[in-house]
Amino acid sequence: MQLTQSQRTNVRRTNVRRTNVRCTNVRRTPVRRTRLGDVLAACLLVLALLAASFTPAAADREDQFHDFELVYGEPQELVLGKAGIVVTKSYYNAIGVIGRVQPNPDYPPDNLDFADRWVDYHIFDYYGTPYTVFYGLNYVYFELIEATQTDWEEGELSIYYFNPVNRRWEVCPTFFVDGNGKHRDRLTCVMPGFGLYGLAVEK
Repeated sequence: MQLTQSQRTNVRRTNVRRTNVRCTNVRRTPVRRTRLGDVLAACLLVLALLAASFTPAAADREDQFHDFELVYGEPQELVLGKAGIVVTKSYYNAIGVIGRVQPNPDYPPDNLDFADRWVDYHIFDYYGTPYTVFYGLNYVYFELIEATQTDWEEGELSIYYFNPVNRRWEVCPTFFVDGNGKHRDRLTCVMPGFGLYGLAVEK
């Protein structure tokens, strides 16, 4: 059914009246103006909290990763924090990635008490594919600090390797390396493969 001209006019007038009602019923909320000084104070407070949270102790608790280029036939040392990997001679033209990660329940520690973050080590080709065969003579090391120095002198401290086959932590025969004043004394062992290493004492 088609509307006549007068009906169309009435519809338009009715819509206009309804629109006016909705507009007049809207409550106008006054805009609260924030002083510039308040904004600056809030920003400074946030920055202060961030600065306070970023301390060396907090950094030591975070997971970290760093990559290094490995050149075939050349030695390389991959250092991250108070630990590292010594590659005596690379058998890869690739990217070595060292990580420092917090102990987590996916790798049950059994009766071990870890003194520091774990070391995680893998090698990738230039397409991002991980190598699965471990070549060469490579060492993992952890720097000794006062607390771990005491544990080592008491014969309680060792490096452990997480065996991905049996999913158990195994002792990596550990020996002491004197820093000779050039760097901190270290505990080190010959690496049996890629993966996780940790410095721990038996409970």
